[in-house]
Amino acid sequence: MTADIVPGADGVQLAREQRGSAPRYLLLVHGWCCNSQFWAPQAEALADTCTTVTVDLGGHGNSRNTRQRWDLSSFAEDVAAAAQGLDGPIVLAGHSMGGAVAMLAASKLGERLRGVILGDTFSFDWGHVAEDLQTGYLAAIDSDLPAMVANLVDGVAPADPDPLLQQWLKREMARPDPQVAVPAFASLLNFDADAALAALPGTLPIHAINCPQAHPAPRERYADRISESVLDDTGHFLQLEKPAEFAAAMREQSVRMFVGG
Repeated sequence: MTADIVPGADGVQLAREQRGSAPRYLLLVHGWCCNSQFWAPQAEALADTCTTVTVDLGGHGNSRNTRQRWDLSSFAEDVAAAAQGLDGPIVLAGHSMGGAVAMLAASKLGERLRGVILGDTFSFDWGHVAEDLQTGYLAAIDSDLPAMVANLVDGVAPADPDPLLQQWLKREMARPDPQVAVPAFASLLNFDADAALAALPGTLPIHAINCPQAHPAPRERYADRISESVLDDTGHFLQLEKPAEFAAAMREQSVRMFVGG
């Protein structure tokens, strides 16, 4: 494993790690209030066939929070920065908010991009959330982030959650500054997936690996553009709840994308 620092949006320092040595890259993007450790099982498991790259988005994990913009666009710039120096084909994979960020970053990678994998990105019908719900979510984040993420983690858990994983998720997701978390979630609530998809080539493969509870509206809306597989008996954090099964699904899709490209 090699670790380095790269300048992201507005020059903020980003922590990046690479595993493997193959001349093709799987760039893993974490979700809201998460960090690169949320991809740890897949970063290790898939490094035998490609170089896996993880990055802490600005304001998350070991990256700095020395900027003013905390929205999907700035995070997409962070992902593009993390792709600097990756001299070969790239598949982007994003979990939750990271999927929205990956969809926006995809247009910045040019001919290197081979496909996008979304990990339960549409747990909400982003861009279609009622105003009163948006106001309530943002107020809860601003007033008590640990309590809000605890409720969120419990609410998106599988039927039989692992107590230790639940504790870890709640602890890690409470780490970011609310000054980062609030505008980031506000931007996610208003994510325009239609515009993001319109900016990408119609032939670019996009595949969603979802839990059974993924929101039905976007699944139906984008069924003709985003292929889907469902990982049974999982909740929102499926890459940690069933890491081996999720890695196997990612391996299948990324190999198909690299070969197809």
